This record gives sequence, C-alpha cells and structure tokens, in this order.
Amino acid sequence: IMEILAVIARLYFAKKMVNLNIKQFALYVIIPSVIVILLGSLIPLALHIFIQTSYVRSICVILISGLTACSSIYLFGMTVSERTLINQIIRKKLMR
Repeated sequence: IMEILAVIARLYFAKKMVNLNIKQFALYVIIPSVIVILLGSLIPLALHIFIQTSYVRSICVILISGLTACSSIYLFGMTVSERTLINQIIRKKLMR
C-alpha cells in the first residue's frame, strides 16, 4: 500500500514538473506491467500449489517462472517496435 501511495505521489509531482500525461503513462506503463505480473505468476503459482513438495517441484517452478516471465514480458509488456528490436538481436546472435 505504501508503494502505491509513493507511485501516486511521484506521478503527481511528475505531472506538475514535466507535464506528464498520466493517462498515457497508465496506458503504456502501468497496465502492461500489471498484465505481465498477473499472467507471469499464474502458471508458476498453480504449479507450486498443485505439485507435491519436492526438489522436482522447486526446479519446475523456477524454470516455468523464468519462461512465463519472459513470455509475458515479450507478448504483453513490449511494444511492437521493442519486439522487433529483440527479434533482430536474436537473429543476429543466431547467425554467428
């Protein structure tokens, strides 16, 4: 709750100091971040809940967490131009 209040205060000051458009900020930063957080944590949380406690569960949760985090960031947290840039970098690395 304190962090949310701090973000609201920062947005207020940013709006006053640099005329930040809060609607655009919410549309391009806050909403994609919330989507990434929610979607990136659902599958690992489900694995954690439904798989019996063991080292295998830990390894699965760690691997799936990384995979779902990267996937949700790529699909929902990046703009088309950011994804294009990432694709170009990956292609360049693979061509070596």
